Amino acid sequence: MECLFEVIFQLLGEVLLGGAFEALAELVGRFISWVARGFSSAPADPPRRAHHLRLGRLALWLLGGVACGFLSLLVMPAAVVKVPALQVVNLVLTPFLMAALAVQTSRLLLPPPKPSARARTPQEHFAGAYVFALVYLLVRFIFAK
Repeated sequence: MECLFEVIFQLLGEVLLGGAFEALAELVGRFISWVARGFSSAPADPPRRAHHLRLGRLALWLLGGVACGFLSLLVMPAAVVKVPALQVVNLVLTPFLMAALAVQTSRLLLPPPKPSARARTPQEHFAGAYVFALVYLLVRFIFAK
């Protein structure tokens, strides 16, 4: 029973640590979007294609995951999950949990977006959060002591 509790505690700790960094990245992203909205609302701006925005958002989520992964190593350099088999399970399950948690939190806390080319669908939010979580966990998996 103690072994099961230890496994659950380790995986839950990794989800909570990653979720905290994902929430931080979400707040920073929303602040940057709010600031950039004031600059890009000029009528002379050409309209951007939706798939370019999606790829740009995914790239930002990826870079944010790398940055938060290395930042988390400064805060907690030891691996939360110690058993190698559980680390692989962690790499498979935790990104799905973190991404679903990010989408549900966003859905609960924010009003529904207005339909436009720049609006982010729940599927795009899940994809971005999944990329963030996967890269974040890969950085911790490779570089944690």
